[in-house]
Amino acid sequence: MDLDQTAMLPPQAIIVAVSDDNVFSRFQSGLQDSRSRLIRAKNYAELKDILSHESVEWIVCDSRLKEQDDFVWSLLQSEYPDLSLLVFYPSSQPKVPVGLFESGVMVIELERLFEPDCCTVFQILSVLHELNIRIKKLRKNFRAKERLTRLGELTRGIFHDLNNRLTGIIGFLEMTKMHNPNLRDLDGVIAQCKQMDSMFTNVLRIARQERVKDIRPLNLNTLIREELKLLEGDPLYRDFVVKEFEFDESLPTVNGVYSDFSLSFLNIAKNAVESMHEVDERVLRVATGHDEDWIYLSVEDTGIGIEEKDIPRIFRPFFTTKPIETKEGIPTGTGLGLSNAQELLMKYGTEWEIDSKIGTGTKVIVKIPFRKVDTEFFYYK
Repeated sequence: MDLDQTAMLPPQAIIVAVSDDNVFSRFQSGLQDSRSRLIRAKNYAELKDILSHESVEWIVCDSRLKEQDDFVWSLLQSEYPDLSLLVFYPSSQPKVPVGLFESGVMVIELERLFEPDCCTVFQILSVLHELNIRIKKLRKNFRAKERLTRLGELTRGIFHDLNNRLTGIIGFLEMTKMHNPNLRDLDGVIAQCKQMDSMFTNVLRIARQERVKDIRPLNLNTLIREELKLLEGDPLYRDFVVKEFEFDESLPTVNGVYSDFSLSFLNIAKNAVESMHEVDERVLRVATGHDEDWIYLSVEDTGIGIEEKDIPRIFRPFFTTKPIETKEGIPTGTGLGLSNAQELLMKYGTEWEIDSKIGTGTKVIVKIPFRKVDTEFFYYK
């Protein structure tokens, strides 16, 4: 496991909440080299009292140290979200308390912490601490995705309602124009309304396609053009970016799930646009092409660029070379775009080429194989 080195640093203080003197002595012996101060709590009340005035990072608790049920640990973790909480249960206990797993805290059998010829207690706790940090990040990300999903459903409903109302407005304006042909100003209003109607229709069509998860032939040129229309909602892209598109009209179709490719391209394109917030020359180049083995999708920007040493890390979740926000306070991404795109397209056997230079920009090429035999895991033409 590629551990975060900071997770291996000893915390200033560790609470060991256990009523058994012998068990506490084993922890004292096992953690004597950790250079951490051990604080003992003999019951749950003492544990809460210590937490009220001590700054600690780790708590190691006996599962029997509870007042009501195992869910008391999830309440404790909720109250102190920055703590790394590990609950152990005695080896003599025939079954792991179900409530421990359901409470969402880290659980381990006591003897596993003191196995001979293995790791030290501190090393085991360090690994569990790092796992706990990662799990919390994943849960936070999952909750954020749930909120975005609910927001997406709400937005889709709003767009549908606005589209219906806009259709009625356009009809009324055209009827007014028919009876009053001299009202020339109406032509501009009708044109703007029809442009909005086209945008709403495009969003709803994409939303319907992304809800379908079956595998079907996809025309990537059409898909990319639709996603680029969505980007028009970004003022930077719409008003300040020069667009250069080159589509291979003989591009073969690729068998796949629409949302896998649409979300991946949108993430790559948004990443490119966001990289150009702080530069003077803003150009986005999108191209498609193919040869006898591959379909090529290229997205190139004139943004801030990526250092060579950082290129191997750009597919890691939450990694980003961009500032959190621009000088104007505009958010510039979460570091999940390329990670999500790579994950969505992995099952299609895609290969990625990244060419970037600081101060010049970045070029991302996605290679999609299309002349291979279908298998259970890969979807090719």
